[in-house]
Amino acid sequence: MTNKRTLTDWIVATRPWSYPASTMPVALVLAYYFANGVAIDPVNAVWALVNIVIFHAAGNVWSDYFDFRYGVDNQNTLGVRQLVDGKFVAREFLWFAIFLFVVGTLCALFLVWRTGLPFLAVTFAGIAAALVYPPLKYRVGGDVVIFIAYTLTPLFATARIVTGTWSLDAIWAVLPTGILTVGILHANNLRDAQTDTQAGIRTLASVLGQKWSVWLYQFEMLAPFAILLATVWLGILPMTVLLTLPIAVAVMTLCKQALRFDGVNTASIATLDALTAKTQLKFSMLMVAGLVAGHWLV
Repeated sequence: MTNKRTLTDWIVATRPWSYPASTMPVALVLAYYFANGVAIDPVNAVWALVNIVIFHAAGNVWSDYFDFRYGVDNQNTLGVRQLVDGKFVAREFLWFAIFLFVVGTLCALFLVWRTGLPFLAVTFAGIAAALVYPPLKYRVGGDVVIFIAYTLTPLFATARIVTGTWSLDAIWAVLPTGILTVGILHANNLRDAQTDTQAGIRTLASVLGQKWSVWLYQFEMLAPFAILLATVWLGILPMTVLLTLPIAVAVMTLCKQALRFDGVNTASIATLDALTAKTQLKFSMLMVAGLVAGHWLV
């Protein structure tokens, strides 16, 4: 018999603290077009944000279901533990994920009605990325799927909503945040490399090994700033996006924390993924502010 659950339990099961990984790319694309004087339909913009949150929630529950089913999540697992602790049974998570996918698809149909049939393509791409993420993340492909789901899919979907085309114009506005988002996953996998290997899971972190995984994390944290500086210098983005530069201080702290990891004592990086997520959110919010300010000041 399962425990009595509240609405809060169901919400927590979707890992709402992870939503910025999907909402901020949408916000960045919207801010980019606003900065460049493109008219934005507020209904479409808000609906796009709501829609991607629903699909993100569905993907989280779907992923957690398979992690539990295949023994990836166990008593040593950090973070969400509803299935491990018996708060829910696996079947409930499966049906909850399916329910969220259906709701997300119905919501997407509203945007199809407002923007045209081609929007279905990006809807199906987003669903496909969420569905294939569990099997691919067990076979090194998780980082690629996350980049597609939380960088390219929001980029094309939002561009379609705003401009009616599959435009890449906003790629430089969303790419830095996309790389940081992949860094969140990599920090998690770096910490869990030993237990993942024991469970037969092959992530990029476990394949690369401790040394190269740490260096990859450094790249994922520092590359966004190099991209920003280059795009400002080339005149692609306004100088106001350099509002993000103070975040480099926090990033350097995270890089030092990762460098101290010896491959054994995971306590030293136990919170690295959560701290990376917070850094990504702060960076993205300042980036949005910089783009919006660029509309008025540059």
